[in-house]
Amino acid sequence: NVIIEGLEAWKEFDYIGKSFTCVPSSSSSEEEEEKKKGIKIKFVSRTVRCAGVGVDPLDYPESKVLDIPNLLSKHFPEHGPYLGVYAIITQGGCINVGDTLQLCDDDGDE
Repeated sequence: NVIIEGLEAWKEFDYIGKSFTCVPSSSSSEEEEEKKKGIKIKFVSRTVRCAGVGVDPLDYPESKVLDIPNLLSKHFPEHGPYLGVYAIITQGGCINVGDTLQLCDDDGDE
């Protein structure tokens, strides 16, 4: 899983079909930066929120199970049960905490 800081809720849906390159953080070593050059990620589709997060494993089956996908659909009908996106790596490399994703133009170039 990759978490992108600073996006408003559901903004990731606007990037489906778009590609990003990884920009190393300033704390990355030269060797890490070399490995990450050119890594590209493409957002390909929305993902349904897993229902498993609505179960308290320490109190199941006594605790109430929350149907998270259904609650999302009820309270945020414009987004349905979706929370997050699937992405594919189109050019390999590494990503580290603190790195930045930079949106590529339509051709997949920076």
